[in-house]
Amino acid sequence: RLLRSFPSLIRDFHCFVLCQESGQFQEVKYSLRDDYFNGVDLTLKHKNETFQVAVMLNSERARQFKEQKYSRHAETTNQEVIMLFDLPRNEQNKGKIKLFSTQHVQQLITELEKKNA
Repeated sequence: RLLRSFPSLIRDFHCFVLCQESGQFQEVKYSLRDDYFNGVDLTLKHKNETFQVAVMLNSERARQFKEQKYSRHAETTNQEVIMLFDLPRNEQNKGKIKLFSTQHVQQLITELEKKNA
């Protein structure tokens, strides 16, 4: 389980850094506590709205794991956005760890703006 958790942790933190560096958010928060206990990867403030974001690879395993998290965690109080990202082969890979890119951050912004509309 640890071998699966570590790449996900790295991806979550890398996505946090990408979001911070984008300058598109009023606030970007990452908390191991929120991730583990509440199933929230990132808390973002965009256009005066706060969103709780789950960032995951688009895989059967990731979708099943998210369903398990829903059964363990209380409902979120802020708007929740689940982002299932596809990663092309060999792009943004660091060894065996697949990473998100600035294009994924743009996809996230597009989704948040849909929720804000």
